[in-house]
Amino acid sequence: MKKTIIHLVCNAHMDPVWLWEWEEGAAEALSTFRTAADLCEEFEGFIFNHNEVVLYKWIEEYDPNLFKRIQQLAAAGKWHVMGGWYLQPDCNMTSGEGLVRQILTGRQYFQEKFGPSRKDIRDINRIAEKEKGWQILHSTPEAHFKDIKQHKKGLVRWEKDLNPEMVGCYTSMIRVKQGYRALENDLTHKGKQIPIQAERPYSNITMDWRKRVAFHAKLEPGMNRFDVRLTRLPTRPQIEKKEEEGFIRICGEKIDWAIDTQTGLIGHFRVDGREIVRTGAFQALLMHDTPDPWGMTTDRFDKITGRFQILSPQKSAEVSGVSDKRQELKTAP
Repeated sequence: MKKTIIHLVCNAHMDPVWLWEWEEGAAEALSTFRTAADLCEEFEGFIFNHNEVVLYKWIEEYDPNLFKRIQQLAAAGKWHVMGGWYLQPDCNMTSGEGLVRQILTGRQYFQEKFGPSRKDIRDINRIAEKEKGWQILHSTPEAHFKDIKQHKKGLVRWEKDLNPEMVGCYTSMIRVKQGYRALENDLTHKGKQIPIQAERPYSNITMDWRKRVAFHAKLEPGMNRFDVRLTRLPTRPQIEKKEEEGFIRICGEKIDWAIDTQTGLIGHFRVDGREIVRTGAFQALLMHDTPDPWGMTTDRFDKITGRFQILSPQKSAEVSGVSDKRQELKTAP
Protein backbone atom coordinates (compact mmCIF):
# COMPACT_ATOMS: atom_id res chain seq x y z
CA MET A 1 0.00 0.00 0.00
CA LYS A 2 1.38 3.40 -1.00
CA LYS A 3 2.17 5.61 1.95
CA THR A 4 0.57 9.03 2.13
CA ILE A 5 3.01 11.89 2.66
CA ILE A 6 1.67 14.92 4.49
CA HIS A 7 3.57 18.21 4.33
CA LEU A 8 2.97 20.70 7.13
CA VAL A 9 3.77 24.34 6.33
CA CYS A 10 5.08 25.97 9.49
CA ASN A 11 4.01 29.59 9.79
CA ALA A 12 2.57 31.93 12.44
CA HIS A 13 -0.08 34.57 11.84
CA MET A 14 0.73 37.64 13.95
CA ASP A 15 -0.82 41.10 13.79
CA PRO A 16 1.83 43.47 15.17
CA VAL A 17 -0.89 45.93 16.19
CA TRP A 18 -4.67 45.49 16.22
CA LEU A 19 -6.64 45.39 19.49
CA TRP A 20 -3.38 45.84 21.37
CA GLU A 21 -0.41 48.18 21.37
CA TRP A 22 2.80 47.50 19.45
CA GLU A 23 4.70 46.36 22.57
CA GLU A 24 2.39 43.33 22.84
CA GLY A 25 3.03 42.53 19.18
CA ALA A 26 6.78 42.79 19.72
CA ALA A 27 6.59 40.49 22.76
CA GLU A 28 4.58 37.95 20.74
CA ALA A 29 7.12 38.08 17.90
CA LEU A 30 9.99 37.49 20.34
CA SER A 31 8.23 34.51 21.90
CA THR A 32 7.11 32.98 18.58
CA PHE A 33 10.44 33.41 16.78
CA ARG A 34 12.37 32.08 19.76
CA THR A 35 10.21 28.93 19.86
CA ALA A 36 10.47 28.51 16.07
CA ALA A 37 14.27 28.81 16.19
CA ASP A 38 14.43 26.16 18.94
CA LEU A 39 12.31 23.77 16.85
CA CYS A 40 14.39 24.40 13.74
CA GLU A 41 17.56 23.55 15.64
CA GLU A 42 16.06 20.52 17.38
CA PHE A 43 14.32 18.78 14.46
CA GLU A 44 16.09 18.08 11.19
CA GLY A 45 13.03 18.31 8.94
CA PHE A 46 11.47 21.38 10.58
CA ILE A 47 11.47 24.55 8.44
CA PHE A 48 9.84 27.78 9.58
CA ASN A 49 8.40 30.45 7.27
CA HIS A 50 7.61 34.07 8.00
CA ASN A 51 7.45 37.52 6.43
CA GLU A 52 6.98 41.14 7.64
CA VAL A 53 10.11 43.24 8.07
CA VAL A 54 8.80 45.03 11.16
CA LEU A 55 8.84 41.78 13.16
CA TYR A 56 12.42 41.01 12.16
CA LYS A 57 13.48 44.55 13.07
CA TRP A 58 12.01 44.10 16.54
CA ILE A 59 13.94 40.83 16.95
CA GLU A 60 17.11 42.53 15.74
CA GLU A 61 16.68 45.37 18.26
CA TYR A 62 15.48 43.52 21.35
CA ASP A 63 17.19 40.11 21.01
CA PRO A 64 20.30 40.38 18.75
CA ASN A 65 21.43 36.84 19.61
CA LEU A 66 18.11 35.41 18.43
CA PHE A 67 18.38 37.47 15.24
CA LYS A 68 21.82 35.95 14.53
CA ARG A 69 20.37 32.46 15.06
CA ILE A 70 17.62 33.24 12.53
CA GLN A 71 20.20 34.49 10.01
CA GLN A 72 22.17 31.25 10.42
CA LEU A 73 19.02 29.14 10.05
CA ALA A 74 18.03 31.09 6.90
CA ALA A 75 21.49 30.53 5.40
CA ALA A 76 21.14 26.80 6.13
CA GLY A 77 17.71 26.62 4.47
CA LYS A 78 15.94 25.98 7.78
CA TRP A 79 14.18 29.36 7.93
CA HIS A 80 12.43 30.83 4.88
CA VAL A 81 11.80 34.56 4.62
CA MET A 82 8.49 34.75 2.76
CA GLY A 83 7.53 37.60 0.48
CA GLY A 84 8.85 41.10 0.92
CA TRP A 85 6.28 43.20 2.72
CA TYR A 86 7.53 45.67 5.31
CA LEU A 87 4.17 45.13 7.03
CA GLN A 88 1.19 43.14 5.80
CA PRO A 89 -0.93 46.01 4.45
CA ASP A 90 -4.62 46.52 3.96
CA CYS A 91 -4.74 46.47 0.15
CA ASN A 92 -8.32 47.74 -0.20
CA MET A 93 -7.69 51.48 -0.06
CA THR A 94 -3.90 51.74 -0.08
CA SER A 95 -2.45 53.82 -2.90
CA GLY A 96 -0.31 52.19 -5.56
CA GLU A 97 2.70 54.19 -4.39
CA GLY A 98 2.14 52.95 -0.85
CA LEU A 99 2.09 49.32 -1.99
CA VAL A 100 5.23 49.81 -4.07
CA ARG A 101 7.03 51.39 -1.12
CA GLN A 102 5.95 48.54 1.16
CA ILE A 103 7.54 46.03 -1.20
CA LEU A 104 10.60 48.13 -2.04
CA THR A 105 11.48 48.90 1.60
CA GLY A 106 10.78 45.33 2.63
CA ARG A 107 12.91 43.74 -0.08
CA GLN A 108 15.80 46.13 0.63
CA TYR A 109 15.81 45.12 4.29
CA PHE A 110 15.61 41.38 3.62
CA GLN A 111 18.34 41.58 0.98
CA GLU A 112 20.60 43.50 3.36
CA LYS A 113 20.06 41.15 6.33
CA PHE A 114 19.53 37.79 4.61
CA GLY A 115 20.89 38.20 1.08
CA PRO A 116 18.94 37.99 -2.21
CA SER A 117 16.43 35.17 -2.55
CA ARG A 118 17.01 33.32 -5.80
CA LYS A 119 13.54 31.81 -5.68
CA ASP A 120 11.92 35.24 -5.38
CA ILE A 121 13.97 36.47 -8.34
CA ARG A 122 12.92 33.47 -10.44
CA ASP A 123 9.25 33.99 -9.52
CA ILE A 124 9.39 37.70 -10.42
CA ASN A 125 11.09 36.94 -13.74
CA ARG A 126 8.49 34.26 -14.53
CA ILE A 127 5.62 36.70 -13.88
CA ALA A 128 7.28 39.44 -15.92
CA GLU A 129 7.80 37.10 -18.89
CA LYS A 130 4.26 35.71 -18.79
CA GLU A 131 2.32 38.92 -18.01
CA LYS A 132 4.13 41.66 -19.92
CA GLY A 133 1.24 44.13 -19.72
CA TRP A 134 0.63 44.05 -15.97
CA GLN A 135 0.52 47.36 -14.13
CA ILE A 136 -0.98 49.17 -11.14
CA LEU A 137 -4.16 50.76 -12.51
CA HIS A 138 -4.58 53.48 -9.87
CA SER A 139 -1.68 55.00 -7.98
CA THR A 140 -3.89 56.95 -5.56
CA PRO A 141 -7.39 56.58 -4.06
CA GLU A 142 -8.35 59.81 -5.87
CA ALA A 143 -7.46 58.29 -9.23
CA HIS A 144 -9.42 55.17 -8.31
CA PHE A 145 -12.62 57.09 -7.51
CA LYS A 146 -12.18 59.31 -10.56
CA ASP A 147 -12.15 56.20 -12.73
CA ILE A 148 -15.22 54.80 -10.93
CA LYS A 149 -17.08 58.06 -11.49
CA GLN A 150 -16.55 57.76 -15.24
CA HIS A 151 -18.07 54.25 -15.24
CA LYS A 152 -20.73 54.77 -12.56
CA LYS A 153 -23.63 53.79 -14.86
CA GLY A 154 -22.27 50.26 -15.13
CA LEU A 155 -21.61 49.78 -11.43
CA VAL A 156 -23.61 47.35 -9.30
CA ARG A 157 -25.98 49.01 -6.82
CA TRP A 158 -25.60 47.54 -3.31
CA GLU A 159 -28.22 48.33 -0.69
CA LYS A 160 -27.32 45.92 2.10
CA ASP A 161 -24.55 45.82 4.72
CA LEU A 162 -21.29 47.09 3.26
CA ASN A 163 -19.43 44.53 5.35
CA PRO A 164 -21.35 41.27 4.74
CA GLU A 165 -18.44 39.06 5.85
CA MET A 166 -16.89 39.10 9.32
CA VAL A 167 -19.35 41.79 10.37
CA GLY A 168 -17.91 42.23 13.87
CA CYS A 169 -14.26 41.60 13.11
CA TYR A 170 -13.07 45.19 12.71
CA THR A 171 -15.76 46.97 14.73
CA SER A 172 -15.81 44.94 17.96
CA MET A 173 -13.59 47.40 19.86
CA ILE A 174 -14.62 50.66 18.21
CA ARG A 175 -16.09 52.20 21.38
CA VAL A 176 -12.91 51.43 23.30
CA LYS A 177 -10.83 53.03 20.55
CA GLN A 178 -13.10 56.08 20.49
CA GLY A 179 -12.76 56.37 24.24
CA TYR A 180 -8.97 56.30 24.04
CA ARG A 181 -9.00 59.06 21.42
CA ALA A 182 -11.38 61.17 23.52
CA LEU A 183 -9.10 60.83 26.55
CA GLU A 184 -6.03 61.73 24.51
CA ASN A 185 -7.75 64.89 23.28
CA ASP A 186 -9.04 65.90 26.70
CA LEU A 187 -5.74 66.37 28.58
CA THR A 188 -5.47 69.67 30.51
CA HIS A 189 -2.41 71.52 31.87
CA LYS A 190 -1.40 75.08 32.92
CA GLY A 191 2.32 74.99 32.19
CA LYS A 192 3.34 73.78 35.66
CA GLN A 193 4.99 70.61 36.91
CA ILE A 194 2.42 67.81 36.75
CA PRO A 195 1.98 65.01 39.31
CA ILE A 196 2.01 61.65 37.53
CA GLN A 197 1.10 58.12 38.49
CA ALA A 198 2.95 55.01 37.38
CA GLU A 199 0.73 52.52 35.57
CA ARG A 200 1.14 48.87 34.67
CA PRO A 201 2.95 48.74 31.30
CA TYR A 202 1.11 47.13 28.41
CA SER A 203 4.41 45.68 27.26
CA ASN A 204 5.58 42.24 28.30
CA ILE A 205 9.09 43.06 27.10
CA THR A 206 11.38 43.03 30.14
CA MET A 207 13.04 46.43 29.76
CA ASP A 208 13.55 48.73 32.73
CA TRP A 209 13.59 51.88 30.63
CA ARG A 210 10.06 51.44 29.29
CA LYS A 211 7.58 52.77 31.85
CA ARG A 212 3.97 53.87 31.54
CA VAL A 213 2.67 56.87 33.45
CA ALA A 214 -0.56 58.85 33.55
CA PHE A 215 -0.75 62.62 33.92
CA HIS A 216 -2.86 65.60 32.90
CA ALA A 217 -1.42 67.92 30.26
CA LYS A 218 -2.56 70.51 27.75
CA LEU A 219 -0.96 69.89 24.36
CA GLU A 220 0.08 72.92 22.37
CA PRO A 221 -0.18 72.94 18.54
CA GLY A 222 2.81 71.19 16.96
CA MET A 223 5.40 69.11 18.81
CA ASN A 224 5.16 68.64 22.60
CA ARG A 225 7.82 67.25 24.91
CA PHE A 226 7.52 66.12 28.53
CA ASP A 227 10.48 65.10 30.71
CA VAL A 228 9.36 62.56 33.31
CA ARG A 229 11.17 61.63 36.51
CA LEU A 230 9.88 58.94 38.84
CA THR A 231 10.23 59.52 42.59
CA ARG A 232 9.74 56.65 45.03
CA LEU A 233 7.52 57.64 47.97
CA PRO A 234 8.50 56.29 51.42
CA THR A 235 4.98 54.97 52.02
CA ARG A 236 1.86 54.33 50.00
CA PRO A 237 -0.59 57.26 50.14
CA GLN A 238 -3.44 56.42 52.49
CA ILE A 239 -7.06 57.04 51.57
CA GLU A 240 -9.61 57.31 54.35
CA LYS A 241 -12.09 54.45 54.27
CA LYS A 242 -14.81 53.53 56.72
CA GLU A 243 -17.91 51.34 56.81
CA GLU A 244 -21.25 53.09 57.15
CA GLU A 245 -24.67 51.39 56.97
CA GLY A 246 -23.49 48.46 54.83
CA PHE A 247 -21.18 50.47 52.58
CA ILE A 248 -17.40 50.90 52.57
CA ARG A 249 -16.74 54.60 52.05
CA ILE A 250 -13.53 55.75 50.38
CA CYS A 251 -13.25 59.52 50.45
CA GLY A 252 -10.60 61.80 49.04
CA GLU A 253 -10.35 65.49 48.32
CA LYS A 254 -12.61 65.20 45.28
CA ILE A 255 -13.63 61.53 45.18
CA ASP A 256 -16.36 59.77 47.16
CA TRP A 257 -16.80 56.01 46.68
CA ALA A 258 -19.40 53.78 48.31
CA ILE A 259 -19.04 50.01 47.89
CA ASP A 260 -21.85 47.67 48.96
CA THR A 261 -20.45 45.15 51.47
CA GLN A 262 -23.10 42.58 50.54
CA THR A 263 -22.69 42.65 46.76
CA GLY A 264 -19.26 44.22 46.24
CA LEU A 265 -20.82 46.56 43.68
CA ILE A 266 -20.77 50.34 43.51
CA GLY A 267 -23.30 52.20 45.63
CA HIS A 268 -22.12 55.50 44.22
CA PHE A 269 -18.99 57.02 42.72
CA ARG A 270 -18.84 60.82 42.81
CA VAL A 271 -16.19 63.24 41.63
CA ASP A 272 -16.65 66.83 42.78
CA GLY A 273 -20.14 65.80 43.89
CA ARG A 274 -21.13 64.59 40.41
CA GLU A 275 -22.26 60.99 39.86
CA ILE A 276 -19.89 59.23 37.45
CA VAL A 277 -21.34 55.70 37.20
CA ARG A 278 -24.67 54.06 37.90
CA THR A 279 -25.49 52.26 41.13
CA GLY A 280 -24.48 48.59 40.85
CA ALA A 281 -21.74 49.28 38.30
CA PHE A 282 -18.80 46.94 37.61
CA GLN A 283 -20.71 43.72 38.11
CA ALA A 284 -18.99 40.89 36.26
CA LEU A 285 -21.38 39.46 33.67
CA LEU A 286 -21.43 36.23 31.69
CA MET A 287 -22.27 37.02 28.06
CA HIS A 288 -23.45 34.70 25.33
CA ASP A 289 -20.57 34.17 22.91
CA THR A 290 -19.81 32.14 19.81
CA PRO A 291 -16.81 29.88 19.08
CA ASP A 292 -15.79 32.26 16.28
CA PRO A 293 -12.95 34.52 17.58
CA TRP A 294 -13.14 36.78 14.49
CA GLY A 295 -16.77 37.76 14.94
CA MET A 296 -17.68 36.79 11.38
CA THR A 297 -21.37 36.34 12.12
CA THR A 298 -22.14 39.02 14.71
CA ASP A 299 -21.38 42.64 15.49
CA ARG A 300 -22.33 42.62 19.17
CA PHE A 301 -22.34 40.53 22.33
CA ASP A 302 -25.18 41.90 24.46
CA LYS A 303 -27.10 38.83 25.65
CA ILE A 304 -26.52 38.31 29.40
CA THR A 305 -26.62 34.64 30.43
CA GLY A 306 -25.39 34.98 34.01
CA ARG A 307 -24.10 37.31 36.72
CA PHE A 308 -21.18 36.75 39.07
CA GLN A 309 -21.91 37.05 42.78
CA ILE A 310 -19.78 37.25 45.93
CA LEU A 311 -19.17 33.84 47.52
CA SER A 312 -20.42 33.15 51.00
CA PRO A 313 -17.71 33.08 53.72
CA GLN A 314 -17.89 29.28 53.80
CA LYS A 315 -17.65 28.86 50.02
CA SER A 316 -14.91 31.47 49.80
CA ALA A 317 -12.89 29.59 52.42
CA GLU A 318 -13.43 26.33 50.55
CA VAL A 319 -12.24 27.78 47.26
CA SER A 320 -9.26 29.42 48.98
CA GLY A 321 -8.24 26.17 50.67
CA VAL A 322 -8.88 27.39 54.23
CA SER A 323 -9.32 24.47 56.62
CA ASP A 324 -12.49 23.90 58.64
CA LYS A 325 -10.46 24.37 61.84
CA ARG A 326 -9.31 27.84 60.85
CA GLN A 327 -12.87 28.73 59.85
CA GLU A 328 -14.11 27.68 63.31
CA LEU A 329 -11.39 29.73 65.05
CA LYS A 330 -12.21 32.81 62.99
CA THR A 331 -15.95 32.63 63.56
CA ALA A 332 -15.71 31.73 67.27
CA PRO A 333 -16.97 34.48 69.66
